[in-house]
Amino acid sequence: MFGKKKNKEPRPANRRHRILDHPILSVFMFDLLNIFLTAIVQIIIDPSARQSSGNTDLAAAVQQAPDANPMIYVAQIITGVLMLLLFRFWFRKDRNHFTYKAEKGKIREGFLLGLPLLTTAVMNLLGGELVNTPRMILLALLMGFTPGFVEEVTNRILPVANLMRVWKDPKKIPAVITVTGAVFGLIHLTNLLVGASPLLTILQVVFAFGAGALFAAVYLRTGSMLGIIVYHTVIDFTAFLNASLYETGGVLTQTTEIPAEAIVLELGRGVLFAAFAYFYVRPSKRAEIRRIWDAKWNIKPEDELPEPAEEAEIVLDEADLEKVSGGIKITQELT
Repeated sequence: MFGKKKNKEPRPANRRHRILDHPILSVFMFDLLNIFLTAIVQIIIDPSARQSSGNTDLAAAVQQAPDANPMIYVAQIITGVLMLLLFRFWFRKDRNHFTYKAEKGKIREGFLLGLPLLTTAVMNLLGGELVNTPRMILLALLMGFTPGFVEEVTNRILPVANLMRVWKDPKKIPAVITVTGAVFGLIHLTNLLVGASPLLTILQVVFAFGAGALFAAVYLRTGSMLGIIVYHTVIDFTAFLNASLYETGGVLTQTTEIPAEAIVLELGRGVLFAAFAYFYVRPSKRAEIRRIWDAKWNIKPEDELPEPAEEAEIVLDEADLEKVSGGIKITQELT
């Protein structure tokens, strides 16, 4: 009656993301997206991949000499970069958008917290005959950097970040490293499809869970992805320097009997890394972890409050003003 209501422009809102908002499906989605994008990128950059795309022999496609088709590693690296860009682009219009930038001093802290992982690199160097030609060493570096970068992007950097967006309760921080570590471990079961030893694969799953949990814990504590990428690269690079592992492209195919002490050692490393991981995210550290990730997601205290009711301002047109002024005159005459 007195005029038209003009609503103020609402503040930016977070969109619904059907899969990314699901804490379990989202973790698997990043691995599936990696496989899909890698296949596309490889076909684009390597025309010969089109000819072999119909090959149904999975073992022949995966377990190959590293210098037979190094473009697969290049394709995976490009895919990792694309996934980082796509993740940030996806949330660009949300109120809570993401940044990869780490706070001052956190990069150094990440390298310090990850020091226990170097024990694996040392054991790799002491584990057998090493490759000895410059070309093989360079290829081993490429083979090590590829999973060091791509697996961290796919199994840590993106899923951990997404879970910290979905799970805002600090009590769920241990669940973040449990879920991402478990998925990372289970993924290694696919090595059975390319001829890996069942026992060695089971040991690898246990170790991958522990190492994955520790990588995730370091990332949670610091918000820096540099340290975990470097440590993962060093571990895999030193592993591929092993001549036997280099030749199989990383597939564990040992057929001789495995000593009991080696089994205990491998299981012990996985358990020890997991222990470090859960210690790093102990209750006294969770408030600080939450603060770091709230900053990375641009989450502010008011974001946790219910949406305020929309405010409106009354705009009077000329007819309304005449009615109001007329009412004022009548009131004055009566008084």
